[in-house]
Amino acid sequence: MMIQDILSKEHTIKVGEKIYKLEFDNKAYAKAEQVTGKGLFCLYNEFIIKSNLTYNLNLEILCCALMKHHSEEEIAELKKEFEQKPFLFIQNYNVLFTAFMEPLMPPEIMEQNKKKVQQKKSQLKKASIG
Repeated sequence: MMIQDILSKEHTIKVGEKIYKLEFDNKAYAKAEQVTGKGLFCLYNEFIIKSNLTYNLNLEILCCALMKHHSEEEIAELKKEFEQKPFLFIQNYNVLFTAFMEPLMPPEIMEQNKKKVQQKKSQLKKASIG
């Protein structure tokens, strides 16, 4: 499946002193399909909905998100670090999750979610003041 008009957005993670940029564009999704052997809808279901992919597949998906902004050497270095220290990957999992999911969501839903978050923030401010 080829997605025509996705709104890819850059996300960042910091590991040690280095900052890495994750972004899912068409190439990143295509590579994720290739390395996992799963179509995009199946991948979305297993990665986002069920969260039942292996650790290695999660790392491969992360590597796909790094392709646009990083060299193969940088990606291999980060992958090796995450293989040696899985807790670092877990600390950054939510960013990967968001980077993967966000471009696939219709803009209307993203706008609704943004409004809900803003409403909750203002409610919390009112509650803490009052």
